[in-house]
Amino acid sequence: MENETVHCSFIIDSPLRRLRMFPMNVAMLVLNGVFCLTATVQNMPVIAAIVKTPSLHTPSNVLLCSLALTDLTVGCVVHPVFVAFKARLLLGEFWCLLLLVKEGLLLYTGILSMLILLAISLERLIALRLHLRYGVLITIPRVLAVVIVTLLSWGLVVCTWPLGVSINVVSSISVAIMVVVAVALVAVCAEIFRILRRHQMVIWNQNKLQAEILTKKEICSRHFVCCRFVFCLLFPERFCYYSF
Repeated sequence: MENETVHCSFIIDSPLRRLRMFPMNVAMLVLNGVFCLTATVQNMPVIAAIVKTPSLHTPSNVLLCSLALTDLTVGCVVHPVFVAFKARLLLGEFWCLLLLVKEGLLLYTGILSMLILLAISLERLIALRLHLRYGVLITIPRVLAVVIVTLLSWGLVVCTWPLGVSINVVSSISVAIMVVVAVALVAVCAEIFRILRRHQMVIWNQNKLQAEILTKKEICSRHFVCCRFVFCLLFPERFCYYSF
């Protein structure tokens, strides 16, 4: 296999390609080894804190924990598979099965992270728009149901590739989902910023009005004290002794 051209799905491997890609493969091997550790170390405390602390069991934290679990899967599974594939490639062995597993996991976890991130943004928008109705509509069981349905539905789409569906079809679906999610994220974040900006202006106007009222009261109080002081200087026997 070392001197043969290998066809694996959309990848065509050859000794010349391995030689040309050698520096990049070494760099990718090192980087993914580092990212494997950082993704694991950074996400495990988040998951442990949310799971062990009852006060953190909220819909927003359930989504945050789901995102952390996805990133932890990337660190514990995707990166090691990627490192193993690159290591075997540097040794002159091209494993088609390992390539398919790597690409499938990358596709699954990448889109899944974007979908959960969109769910987090929508949850924050609903919290800002609905106010008191938020606690009734957005509950932990409903959020868990949304997360599970998202996991299973996107998993079924990715599994159609090994079952015989063309990689072009799966890639087209993935690109379409990424574009839709990216546009939706921009729209949701813009709406959140607009609502927060409006609330900020309302609070600023209220504080300004309150400051103006306090300023008027302070001016009246100062004028009254000054007048009393002047009268005390002019007529000490009549005003000062009886006033204090």
